[in-house]
Amino acid sequence: MGLFEKGVGPDTLSDMTTSFLLPPLCELTEKFCSEQKIPTKKFGAKYDHRSLPENPFSSGLPVVLVPRDLLRDLPLAADWADVSRVVMEIDEIRDAVNRMFGDFAKATVSEKKAAVRKVAFQSLENFRLILRAIADASESYDEKADLDGFYLFRDILNSNPQRFSGLVVAPSAKTQGSLRGVVEEIVRQFKELVENNNLWELLWFGTSPRHERASQLLFFAVSNMICFVNNTDISPETNSGGGPVDFKFSTGFSGRFLVEIKLSTGKVVHGYSKQLEIYKSAANTAEAVFLVINVGKMGKKIQTIQKIRQKALDAGQPASEIVVIDARRRRSASRA
Repeated sequence: MGLFEKGVGPDTLSDMTTSFLLPPLCELTEKFCSEQKIPTKKFGAKYDHRSLPENPFSSGLPVVLVPRDLLRDLPLAADWADVSRVVMEIDEIRDAVNRMFGDFAKATVSEKKAAVRKVAFQSLENFRLILRAIADASESYDEKADLDGFYLFRDILNSNPQRFSGLVVAPSAKTQGSLRGVVEEIVRQFKELVENNNLWELLWFGTSPRHERASQLLFFAVSNMICFVNNTDISPETNSGGGPVDFKFSTGFSGRFLVEIKLSTGKVVHGYSKQLEIYKSAANTAEAVFLVINVGKMGKKIQTIQKIRQKALDAGQPASEIVVIDARRRRSASRA
């Protein structure tokens, strides 16, 4: 059942949200005023008995600060032509809030996990927040129950980032050519780390390969670390206009380069011949790398997509690069 019906708009929802967040907002305001030596006075239980600055225009009421990144403009119609747009935006906001609360009580654990995963992959910032939370997770985390490899990813994120220093050189100019060179070098380094530095272990759980998401997380963690340590102005993203392409690197105004990842057990041929082409069209770029993570059961998939690529090249058409990374299980050097 919807909580909010017609007549409840963004301003009311905003007021309700602010009231719900009032205690932490008061705490934030008190801390800021203390640090900046701003005069304050004590307010009552509604404001958590915090010391806050008094509102000079409303005696007896405090000023409560709200972080700028929490604020959004209310839908506003500048003229009659804008009214329908504003009504639609208000309906979308109200429906979004209803969807968030409506079935929450009866949602299963799987549904809640799916919701978190969807949010995590909607933007680079969401992804980074999730990874940061993993890095800060408690030491009591059950490694044996680590089906998605988060525990091992945390070890990478907490490791010394300087081992990635010097792996790539920041481009001297923001051009498509320089972007291509950097992304190709990141892919090369990723291949080296997986094949020759035991990162292949992160793609396995017991005797079975992990879900494809594990390879995406691993590539993201490594590429993000390389870019950060080497001060390279590239931002990997997890969504493109034509669908959820794994990664879109960009630089300058129009430089774009896609990276799509598939496990050898997945739909490799469809991913190369169909999915990636749709993503490239949506991102308005002809350049991409198709990473195939070989965890077994490859069959003739590589030969098939290589023929597709060669056919396009022979016809004078652009074709995405194909890189195969050997992540099959192997015995450690100490046991070989």
